[in-house]
Amino acid sequence: MKLLFEILRPEPEGPFAERMWVEVTEIVGDGYVGSLDNDPQVIRSVRPGGRIEFLPHHVIAIWDDGV
Repeated sequence: MKLLFEILRPEPEGPFAERMWVEVTEIVGDGYVGSLDNDPQVIRSVRPGGRIEFLPHHVIAIWDDGV
């Protein structure tokens, strides 16, 4: 799933958000837990493979590889 990560303190000429893919590893209650499947270009507080917890309203795209 692709999520939109808000940049809390953007640089004056920088982006306000970064879009990144997260591979879902668990469904927990009404939400998800996943592993970051991107190399962040702007946000430094998350790393590839890092644990990400999110809710359905955070999802901006779903990748369906036909599996």
